[in-house]
Amino acid sequence: MTRPAARIALAFVVVIALSLAASARTQQFRGGVDVVTLDVSVTQGNVPVPGLTSKDFIVTDNGVRQSVDAVLAGALPLDLTLVVDTSGSVEHMKDELKRQVRLAAGLLKPQDRIRLLTFSWVATQVFDLQPASGDLPLDRFTAGGATSLNDALAAALMRIRPAGRGELSVVFTDGRDTVSSMSMPMLEELARRSDVPLHVYIVRTPEDVAEDARFGRPDLGPITRLAESTGGRLDSILADNHITVALARVLDDYRTSYTLRFTATGVARTGWHELAVKLDRPGEFVVRARKGYFGG
Repeated sequence: MTRPAARIALAFVVVIALSLAASARTQQFRGGVDVVTLDVSVTQGNVPVPGLTSKDFIVTDNGVRQSVDAVLAGALPLDLTLVVDTSGSVEHMKDELKRQVRLAAGLLKPQDRIRLLTFSWVATQVFDLQPASGDLPLDRFTAGGATSLNDALAAALMRIRPAGRGELSVVFTDGRDTVSSMSMPMLEELARRSDVPLHVYIVRTPEDVAEDARFGRPDLGPITRLAESTGGRLDSILADNHITVALARVLDDYRTSYTLRFTATGVARTGWHELAVKLDRPGEFVVRARKGYFGG
């Protein structure tokens, strides 16, 4: 590989995924599992619910209620990973995508950081986390080739979240995967061991609509479930300033959501922990959070 610092080798992704699928005792991606960090979005009638405190949340870990601390997520500095499809279908948009990435960085706060992954034949780290206010090194941004969507999703999830910072990954894709080595079951297992909220946007163009008419729409059910398992979600967006428009939505949601922390109490330390979050107040609320974590 000519750019070892930027290239995420497919062999590494596959080895990690196979190891995760083979044993629950595999190396964890979490920095520690006694203190659990949980990002929670709360809406009522599609409107964020402000002013909540730790007393408003009921969090259970494997059915055992936990004592939580809550902080507004927007108060934390954010580490954002953008994941952009640069396969042959968007080769003609390369300069436009670079422009949108620069504009997207402008939506972040001075204390926030951004990194960029792209994917075609392989998943490539164009640049690592850096201050959003800096000059983005986009010289490695290229386009053309097939689509390794699953491998790129795996690369986005393989992050250890630093203490005291927020974390988001936002992915832009047409939803089709053609060359990944990572299978969906491997990816689902990886997502269960990651604490990175994953938001996936399906970008639609007239060419996509024509391709759907010929080959049928891709099955988005597995990616939808994957995103939701991390506390994120899947949505569709038109290919017109889509990176900046979608990121503005995600950031609005993030900055009005909550980060909960608790020390797991009354449950076994190892194995899979099922999480449930609800509000301890009357009313109909939509609460979105990741579904669980692996202890070790």
